[in-house]
Amino acid sequence: MMEQLADYTIRQTMRESNHGLIFLAEPPERLGITGEVVALKALRGHSDADDFRRMANELRLLHSVDSYYVIELLDAGNAGGRLFFATRYCPDGSLEDAHGRLSEPIIRRAVSDAARGVHALHEVGVAHRDVQPANVLLRDGRGLIAELDLAQLIDGRSTTVGGGPLGALEFTCPDIIWGHDASRRTDIWSLGMTLHRSLTGTGALGLIPATGLLDACRYVLETRPMISDQVDSVTRRILERCFSEDPADHYPTAEEFADDLGSTLTEVSS
Repeated sequence: MMEQLADYTIRQTMRESNHGLIFLAEPPERLGITGEVVALKALRGHSDADDFRRMANELRLLHSVDSYYVIELLDAGNAGGRLFFATRYCPDGSLEDAHGRLSEPIIRRAVSDAARGVHALHEVGVAHRDVQPANVLLRDGRGLIAELDLAQLIDGRSTTVGGGPLGALEFTCPDIIWGHDASRRTDIWSLGMTLHRSLTGTGALGLIPATGLLDACRYVLETRPMISDQVDSVTRRILERCFSEDPADHYPTAEEFADDLGSTLTEVSS
């Protein structure tokens, strides 16, 4: 017999997120979704005040942004103290392990789309703070940005700090590790790292030490990104702007990054 969560029937566990599990589930009839399954995110165990705050933050963000490129919220609830919410299921997975599995044009388009979703967040004053390949979902040939529970208000009023595996540091702008507020700049840096990893299968920072958080943070702070020789000259220029130490070279908005990346699709493939 399949497990139930509230009035959802869970088919399988898809993956872990920073604060819970994401299931593939059959939605209740009340949602009016016929013949579809949904992605159901549930926080681990019984929820405390911090859990409620994190979920309320994510739901607020999902409701405040009107963008195709931000994952669509369908439902939310509390089942016996366990918080959950449902979003559209993306059957094509994410950009995680994209290298060798997806074509370069698909990867470029998905990252460009995700950047437009990130820009939509920025326009309502929110930095995503956790842009990485696993959080760029694929649906109908397009990319959507998901996993907003680490998001922070760009003006600094929210100081949420999320946990996660050491590997996530590859996509974390050094400004954040230094303690600066998340911003348009830090998310664009993460978009560049996401693009590099997805295209080449390697990180622009090399191999981050797995000996502990302190060693990993020190390594990230002391290492400049090195763009792989696998990257063509057009994309290299885009990545150089993402990683530049000169503020004058930075992309001012994620939308401009998306425009540049999207406009090179024909040029790179020709």
